[in-house]
Amino acid sequence: MTSRLTRGAALGGLTLALLLGAGPVRAEDGAYTPVANPDFKAGDATPTDLILDDLLLSAAHAGKRLVAVGEFGHIALSDDDGKTWRQAKTVPTQSTLTSVVFIDDKNGWAAGHDKTILVTADAGETWTVQYTRAMSAAAGIPLEPRGRAEEPAPVEDPGLAPDGAAPAGDAAGADTAAPVEDAASTSQDGFVDGDVTGSEIEPDIPFLGLIFTSPTHGLAVGGFNYAVETTDGGKTWKPKRLVKSAADDFHLNAAFAGPDGSVFVPSELGQVYRSLDGGTTWDIVQTEYEGSFWGGLTLKDGSVLVVGMRGNVWRSRDKGNTWEQLAAETTPESLSSGVQLDDGTIVLVGIGGAILRSKDDGATWDTALSQTDRKGIAAVVQGHDGMLLLLGESGLREKSLEAPKPQG
Repeated sequence: MTSRLTRGAALGGLTLALLLGAGPVRAEDGAYTPVANPDFKAGDATPTDLILDDLLLSAAHAGKRLVAVGEFGHIALSDDDGKTWRQAKTVPTQSTLTSVVFIDDKNGWAAGHDKTILVTADAGETWTVQYTRAMSAAAGIPLEPRGRAEEPAPVEDPGLAPDGAAPAGDAAGADTAAPVEDAASTSQDGFVDGDVTGSEIEPDIPFLGLIFTSPTHGLAVGGFNYAVETTDGGKTWKPKRLVKSAADDFHLNAAFAGPDGSVFVPSELGQVYRSLDGGTTWDIVQTEYEGSFWGGLTLKDGSVLVVGMRGNVWRSRDKGNTWEQLAAETTPESLSSGVQLDDGTIVLVGIGGAILRSKDDGATWDTALSQTDRKGIAAVVQGHDGMLLLLGESGLREKSLEAPKPQG
C-alpha cells in the first residue's frame, strides 16, 4: 500500500499537477470584460483582468450561461458560448475552486480547497459561503468509522496440553496463523488519523468533485476519502463515509451522474465508487486497471466512461457491473475529463495537452487535436461555433475541431 505521504503528494491528480505548473501565460483567445467597481471585501476573490489566463479547472452550464471556476476563487461567466467573458461580481473566497454544478439556470454550487463550498442563486453573478474548513472544525462532527476486518474466532487445538503449552515435538511458532491486518488502517476505535473534522493532521482536504441529485440532495467528495452530504440544499453539510468497508483512505477524485439515477466517483487502484439509488447507498466496483481514475462522464447511450492515468479509458454499459478498456495505447498522458459533443463525438483531455477524439463511439481514437504547447487541460466544454473550450494550466483556450493541415 502506498504511504499517506506519497499519495498525499499526488493528491487530486491533475488538479495538483496543474497547480504546480500554472503560470501567468497570456490567453490567445477569448475576450474579457473587467468587472466595474465590484463590492470587494477582504478575503473575496480579487478582481483581475487575467482571469482567463490563470488556472481554470471546471465549467458548467447555468441555462445558456457558462460558468468556469479556478484558482484564487476566480469565477468567470459567459453568455455567448464562450466568445466573451466577465468575472463574477462577488466570490467570498480565495481558495482554489475545483468543481461547479448547476441544477437549473439560476441555482448552483462550487467547491474546492479548504473544504470550501459556495452557493449561488443568480446564475453565478454573486456567491455565498455554505461550508469551509473553519466551519467543519467548529462543528467537530466525526466521520463514521471505517469497517474493520473480522478477527477469526480462536480454534481449539486438540493437541494442546491442558495448560495450553504446545505438544511435545512441535517447533516453536510452527503453523502459527499470521496476524489479521486491519482492513482499513484504522486505530482501535475504528477511526483513521484525521477523520475528525478540524483535525490538524489534514488541514486542507480539498473537494475534487461535486454533484447534486436533486435541489436538496448534494455530495462533495475529495482527498483522503473525505466527503460531505447535504439533504437541505446546502443549509447544512455533514461528513459521510461512502463505503464503511473501504480498504483505505483513497482519494475521491470526481463525481458525476450515471444513467437511471446512478452516481459514480472515480478513485484509486482502479476502483470506482458507485450508487444506484441517487447517492443513498454505495458500493465499490473494481476494474482490471490498478491505477488512479481522475474523472468520467456518461454518454448519450447511457454508457459510463472513467478516465485516468497513463491514458486509461474504461467503459461500462451496465452501470458499472462490467468494464472494457478503450483507447488502449493511444496516449501515455493521463486523462482528466471529457465531453460528448452534439454530433456524438467523444473528446477526452488531460495533461501534456492531450486531446483524444473518437467519432465512432469509442472504437477508434486519434490525438490530432492535442496541444503542441503541452499545457495541461483539466476540463473541456463545447463552445461557440462548434469550438472546444479548453480549461486548464493556461486558463481558457479555444480549439477548432478541424486539425491543422500539415505544411509542405
